[in-house]
Parts: sequence; structure tokens; C-alpha cells
Amino acid sequence: MAKEGGRTAACCSRPKVAALIVGTLLFLTGIGAASWAIVTILLQSDQEPLYQVQLSPGDSRLAVFDKTEGTWRLLCSSRSNARVAGLGCEEMGFLRALAHSELDVRTAGANGTSGFFCVDEGGLPLAQRLLDVISVW
Repeated sequence: MAKEGGRTAACCSRPKVAALIVGTLLFLTGIGAASWAIVTILLQSDQEPLYQVQLSPGDSRLAVFDKTEGTWRLLCSSRSNARVAGLGCEEMGFLRALAHSELDVRTAGANGTSGFFCVDEGGLPLAQRLLDVISVW
């Protein structure tokens, strides 16, 4: 637009540009929040957990999800605890287990789990997944 005196006025002033940028950022934030809410609601359904093998947050015990019962179970101790720890870590996406230890469930408690899985030590050398070598005890 031409003003008196031959000067032209900008069609977008700084406050308008700033308001446009803030509005766009708020809009994108709203889309992100809505997407997060939708994903959270969908994941809260009765689906099985992301990893069927997890470490308990309090004491780092290895627990495995039992699909048939819909509950978490601890693993029985065996002579092959190092291999079991390695398979468990691999199943959770880690390269390997750096260390492992044993806890006596009678003194440490069940920590919200129900029952135990026992490890088939004969199948461990060829096992690719921990879930392939465990059974309910």
C-alpha cells in the first residue's frame, strides 16, 4: 500500500508476525498433546505389556509376563542364572547383562508378582528368547 508521501507500509507488522508464530506453536502443541492422549488411552487397554520380560523397579528382579494368567511371575533360580539374565536383557533390548545376583523370595517378598516360572536348563544353550525356555511352576 502506498501512504501519503510515497512511503509504503508493510502488510505484516512485527506484532502480527509474532502473533502468527505464537498461534502456530500453540496449534502444534495442541496436536502433540492430543496425539499423546490418544496413544496413552489406546495403550491402557487390556493389551499385553511392551516387553514380556521386565525388571521390577524396586529391587531389579527379573519378571516375566504370563499371558494365560495376565500376571507377572518371577523366575526360579538355577545353575544357569547368568545365561537367563543375558537372555532377559536381550529380550528387553539390551546387548547383554553386565551382572546378576540372586534374591531369596522368602526374605525379599514376591513384590506384586504371582507364582514362578522355572527355566528348562536343557534348552538354554540354543535359546534365542527367554520365553522359549520357561514354564509355570
